[in-house]
Amino acid sequence: MGRKTSWFTLILVTFIFLIGCESNKEEQAKEEKSSHIAVENTNQAAEKEAVAENKEDDADPTNIKLSGNVENKNGKIVVNGKSNLMEGAKVQIDWLDRPFSIRNPICLLCEKSVVVDKDGNFTYEIPTDLKGYGYTLVTITVSLVGSDQTDEIEAVYGEHGENLKGPFVYKDEIIDEEFQKIYAPILVLPSGKETVYPIETPKREKVPDDYGSTNVWVKAELTNDHYYFYVKGKSNLLEGTALSASYYSSEDATLPQNWLNSSTYVVSDGTFSLQIPYDTITENGYITITSEPSSGHILKTKMKQIYGEHFEKMTGE
Repeated sequence: MGRKTSWFTLILVTFIFLIGCESNKEEQAKEEKSSHIAVENTNQAAEKEAVAENKEDDADPTNIKLSGNVENKNGKIVVNGKSNLMEGAKVQIDWLDRPFSIRNPICLLCEKSVVVDKDGNFTYEIPTDLKGYGYTLVTITVSLVGSDQTDEIEAVYGEHGENLKGPFVYKDEIIDEEFQKIYAPILVLPSGKETVYPIETPKREKVPDDYGSTNVWVKAELTNDHYYFYVKGKSNLLEGTALSASYYSSEDATLPQNWLNSSTYVVSDGTFSLQIPYDTITENGYITITSEPSSGHILKTKMKQIYGEHFEKMTGE
């Protein structure tokens, strides 16, 4: 009923507006001319302000920008990075199996470091032949903690990366010490056709006003194809909160269709994405998304302080 009323109101308002226009054409023409000039002036001012802000951002070395691509050349993967990273910054490249769940490093003993050149570029060819692998997660990471960056770079980015900003910046923790790092994950399919995967800037949403509140809320949208469910979620959960998801055929099922849970982490704006494999969609099937105190949360110290060691401070539906 509410939806029908809203629809009717919209049509009514449009109808009245059209009648008003018909009886005031000359007056409207004059108003439109002055309005058009005002809008043009406003737009020009907004554009100048945006250009000034972009120039300021471009000049700020701590506002991290990344682009480039990851090439799949018949199972040989090449990372071509472009950035505003400081010359000499050390970048770590990794490639992980089972990217929707446990994310195992495929090679433990490989040299995974590459140095940024004077133009902010870096290139790394993954030494493992990945032609026989399915979906693989390629990660690009720049960390200030335990990575032997130069004193000059630490002076700009901060000893713990505290000066870093932008959508590529993530929080992390080592031995109760919180820090910031630069991170970009790219999902590739080495066994598929030769493809160039762009390194894209994540689009972050406005952080919820109640971000980090113990009164927790989560909203999610669900889509699917023939192989996976895709969950896009919003929440006020802390960055780094670990989530896991599974698809069950019915309420009587003791095990999910895929024995390995899908997993992900909440990012800085409270959003998250999950990709959940399934065999068949059943009439009574359902998805569970859970987070437990014992899960592998990234910011464990902050989580305990806010939510409690056993999540006993949490409230909400």
